[in-house]
Amino acid sequence: MILPSNAVFGIPKLLDRILSQLDMRTLLTAAQLVSRYWHDIITQSPSIQQALCFQPKHSTANERMQNPLLAELFEPWFDEDGVHYRRKFMEMPLASARDVFLREDATWCQMLVAQPPVLQLGIWTQTQAMRGDSHQFEILEFPDGLRMGEFYDIGQKCWPCCVRLLRVLG
Repeated sequence: MILPSNAVFGIPKLLDRILSQLDMRTLLTAAQLVSRYWHDIITQSPSIQQALCFQPKHSTANERMQNPLLAELFEPWFDEDGVHYRRKFMEMPLASARDVFLREDATWCQMLVAQPPVLQLGIWTQTQAMRGDSHQFEILEFPDGLRMGEFYDIGQKCWPCCVRLLRVLG
């Protein structure tokens, strides 16, 4: 006897619609472990991959939404005013679980920082020295969208010398 729930979950389009109602964390972890079938639906569905910020979702609206999972886990990179303090970095989950976050195959590295994707990033560097302060502004291009791994690397490279950095331009 086939249960009605098995019949529904056996239809890929219906399962895709049902799974797309789950939050990002559940889709990335628990839901993919239910079965190989669920894993395949989650990893191959364009709409779910866009919701998880792995594939770009282009929009005609001018609104950009930060990746909520990354904004929670990497709060200093998503701070509204762009000012970064050492204390903020030390309070991140990454600071206490480096081996988990910095695995070579860590999923967060491949996630887009926002939808629609960020295509340009402005970096303003301020260096203070005995002979005076210096300022530099540079725009980095990301034709396929800025991924968190890139954003993290830029922040790590710039952070010691920058007062304000990492402005999303478009």
